Amino acid sequence: GGFRPLREIIAEYLRVNRGVRCSWRQVVITNGGQAGLDLAFRTILSPGDTVWFEEPGYTGALGAVRATGARAVPLEVSPTGGWRLVPPAGERISAIYLTPSCQQPFCRMMPVAARQEVIRIAREHDAWIVEDDFDNDFRPPHLYVPAIQCLEDEGRTFYAGTFTKTLFPGLRLGYLVVPESFVAHVEESMFIAGHVGSVPVQSVLFDFLDQGHYAKHVNRTRRLYAE
Repeated sequence: GGFRPLREIIAEYLRVNRGVRCSWRQVVITNGGQAGLDLAFRTILSPGDTVWFEEPGYTGALGAVRATGARAVPLEVSPTGGWRLVPPAGERISAIYLTPSCQQPFCRMMPVAARQEVIRIAREHDAWIVEDDFDNDFRPPHLYVPAIQCLEDEGRTFYAGTFTKTLFPGLRLGYLVVPESFVAHVEESMFIAGHVGSVPVQSVLFDFLDQGHYAKHVNRTRRLYAE
């Protein structure tokens, strides 16, 4: 699952900054954010399953869905009106894919009420939620909205994040917080698919977080983006 000290510090960081409820064992370090999405979808989907997928949405995630043989049906998103949370009639949804902190490509943030409605729909369909929370670190504190993962209490959310956007793309390190019952399965899939991130780079990233450099970098970048 990755370099244990890095998994531990990410779990603590997510608890403090995003309200994510997890142990370090639920955090797996992936070879970039795309690998985390691929792992989530290959874990929960089978050929013929239906995924409620943001339209328009992130094409990399859509490719990962299609690679499993599943079918994406549109969850409509508008640049001004937000998410249209009306499930497709007569469809049983197996998974819901969202970018709620910074919708791809409209950059909107999903309000708490909409997140709670997603959780209700997922419960109704017995569906999994894949929460792609890239760029959440760049949200200013006064715009904080808790992650979907921390709002639902049934352990049905896969929470994906990445350092390739907050630091630099060539780093190729991301993480996936998986429901506890899937940890062993996901670690096996990581080995089979070759999604494991570089361990020496993981150890350097741990030092960068542990010594406070990452927090300073994010705060400095927030100020620049706010301007």
